Amino acid sequence: MESSPRLLDQMREALRLKHLSARTEEAYVSWASRLLFDDFARRTAHGRDKARVGLQRRKSRFQPWALLT
Repeated sequence: MESSPRLLDQMREALRLKHLSARTEEAYVSWASRLLFDDFARRTAHGRDKARVGLQRRKSRFQPWALLT
């Protein structure tokens, strides 16, 4: 079974087909990877925050003073 190329590899191939310079390709791929990493980090942090709030709510049903911490 053959795996498909990764997103940034596909981007590199598309940029090479446009005959852009190596430095431009490097800058575009770097920009895209930072954007993807930042988006991933933001989404995972948001998920952790939602989980934390859910746990606090469950805790407060049995221990009303738990919301004060």
